[in-house]
Formats: sequence, C-alpha cells, structure tokens
Amino acid sequence: VGRWFVVEIQSGKWDPRETAMKIVTLAHKHKIPIIGIEKGALKNAVEPYLREYMARYNRWFEIKPLTHGNQRKYDRVQWALQGRAQKGDIYLLQGEWNAKLIDQAVSFPSRYVHDDCIDALAYIDQLVMESISKFDIAAIEAQTQHQPLDPHAGY
Repeated sequence: VGRWFVVEIQSGKWDPRETAMKIVTLAHKHKIPIIGIEKGALKNAVEPYLREYMARYNRWFEIKPLTHGNQRKYDRVQWALQGRAQKGDIYLLQGEWNAKLIDQAVSFPSRYVHDDCIDALAYIDQLVMESISKFDIAAIEAQTQHQPLDPHAGY
C-alpha cells in the first residue's frame, strides 16, 4: 500500500518496563492507533506493562501480535521493503536515527551489522493494511515535507 513515512525510530536495549513506557509515550506522541509486537517472549514480557501504562495514563491503542510466518528474516525484509525502497515509497523524516537505519539497510544481510531497525520496519507491513485507513495520509504528507538528505540519490 502506497508510501510509507517513517517519522521516528528509537532503538536500544531496555527492560520490559522501559520498553513499554517508550511505546506508550511514542504512540501518544504520534497518535498511533495500533502497534505491533512479535508474538513470543517479548510480547509476553512487555504487554502487561503496556496495559498498565495505557490505563494509568489513559492513552489507548490496539496491540496486534505479529508473526514471522515461518519466513526467514531475509525473505521477510526483502518482501516488505525492497520493492517499496526501489520505487522511492519509503520516506524518512530527517533525524539522528537515519544513519543507523540506512547503514542497516545497505549492509543487510550481514552477521556483522545489527538489523533490528530494518527488521522492525519490515514488520510494519503486517500493520499497514489494517491501520492505513485510520491515518490522515494528506496530513502526514504535509507534516513530513520530504527533503532528501542527498538530492542526487533521492533519500
């Protein structure tokens, strides 16, 4: 589905409480109606804190379990991102996180470079079809006002 506007990426190593607080804070900041978490241990560890913080701060969103669908990471990332990137349909709002994401993308796959940001971005594909109608695309496009970091490369 159409263009993706990546407004912000935060990555790091946090305990489940910190992770939940960051998710609730960012979901509120960007008015996100649905978030996805990969099924398994992480979801099981973080979800109780998410629900606690949503209730405490009255900031609600849907939590959708995501799955790798028995696909290898390489295949999932390629399927979700390669075509969009080649068509110029992934826009990055300028931020400190851009270099990390771009480095992971151009190095993928590599056992020497982390791929957590690019992997998480690929999972968004599972959310897009359900949540795209909940966003005002014109408002997002106007807000981001894409300006390439490198006008010759277009990103």
